[in-house]
Amino acid sequence: MKKTTVTIALLFVTGLLTAALGESVVTLKSGEVLRGDVVSDTNDVLQIRAFSANRTISSLRNVPHADIQNIYNETPAEAAERIDFFALSKFQLNPDQEQSTEFYTQWIDAFGKFLKTYPQSDKTTVIQQRIEACQSELKHVADGEVKFENRWMTPVEKKPLSLAKQLAYLERQRDSLAKTVAAAQGTLAGLQAILPTFFDVHGRPIGDYQEPIYGTRDDGSPNHFAVRYIAGYRTVQNPQRVKVQADIVSVQQQVASGGQALANLDAKIQGIKIQISQAQRAYEIALAKASQKPAPVIAAPPPPAHVAEPVVAPPVATPPVVVAPKPGIARYWKEFAVGGGVLVILLLLIYPLKRFLQRSEQTEAERDEQRRVARDNLKKVFDNIFAEGEKPAGPNTPDGEIVPIGRGEDTYGGGRWFVIGDSYIWAVQNNGRPTDNWVYNNVVTKGHGAVGARIPIDTELADYINTEAIAAR
Repeated sequence: MKKTTVTIALLFVTGLLTAALGESVVTLKSGEVLRGDVVSDTNDVLQIRAFSANRTISSLRNVPHADIQNIYNETPAEAAERIDFFALSKFQLNPDQEQSTEFYTQWIDAFGKFLKTYPQSDKTTVIQQRIEACQSELKHVADGEVKFENRWMTPVEKKPLSLAKQLAYLERQRDSLAKTVAAAQGTLAGLQAILPTFFDVHGRPIGDYQEPIYGTRDDGSPNHFAVRYIAGYRTVQNPQRVKVQADIVSVQQQVASGGQALANLDAKIQGIKIQISQAQRAYEIALAKASQKPAPVIAAPPPPAHVAEPVVAPPVATPPVVVAPKPGIARYWKEFAVGGGVLVILLLLIYPLKRFLQRSEQTEAERDEQRRVARDNLKKVFDNIFAEGEKPAGPNTPDGEIVPIGRGEDTYGGGRWFVIGDSYIWAVQNNGRPTDNWVYNNVVTKGHGAVGARIPIDTELADYINTEAIAAR
């Protein structure tokens, strides 16, 4: 609760401190709009530090005046509104998880403060929609409901659905890892097939040679000249064979670690399947209890009133009474009741299952689209850093958290990745393939090296990279 309050307060304080600076809006004749800070305006060229839409990336742009259609400078009031609205844009609801009561009430208060501060804002409709969304979710939470895939339900109903989603994610992860391990096994088989060609029929290495080791000594003359002589020899191994042997060791390690990861995933998948079975059973029991109606309470008959004993007449023989047979429904009403109950339970189970399968297909498609967008965003950030960042002379060994794009560095000299350190953010492009020009390499890798560019650390950009990397998995 305190953390959320402090975060919202800091966002508003930041807006008030920076609002007075304003921002320039430059509209080009091409239709492009640049928003940012004007650095200089000389020699008919405007230099502006333009920000991206989410303000995580900035770049210096030199724009000739001939290409500019209009320049507008924000007033302090407009800047304050823009900054405060941007701070509120960090608000986001989780489609699979409800929030605490404090979360909703504090954001409702923050949105209300914005509407009170800027009553004429053109963002009023958006802010009001967010308030209504918080109020709606707050009511569901008060009713004891939980959220999953933007749908509200009971906790016992959510659990099997949530576990099924986890299972689908783990199975996709396992399939991807299994393909990687299979590819590594194929590479290993190829390397192991090549290795024997570096030895002759007697098992002796081919291509090794003896290199002399030189020493110096006094020649024994009065002038004591130093002369060089061969002190011995050392064996220089065939570099191609050494490279193949090193690659075999590296790929063997990959196969071993991949196999262990597959075993761990299999154990997790099996555990999730057991939990799904238990959660589904609990959900079925809850549905059955909900469909049962309490039996009516029948009052006991009153005791008979005291009646004087009648005079017993002598028994008279009466003709036998023939009872008509009951209809089939009357005779088998219990069986019909049980069968009808089972049918109702089956119908109640089939509909949620059908809805779940439909939503799972839709969610998977949405997740694939999210991954594609996240990968594209990472590539844009990488290209921006690689194009505009500093490329210091090597060799460099960037220190920090490695955030791969896709699979990151591979054994064949390809791949791209970020390195987020305390001082810099690096964008590293592997450049170790046999056909690559290694002269440009300035970053040390496991292979022949890579080309890297760096920019000073930007915590917002670092958080953005990590967030998009998680979304791209």
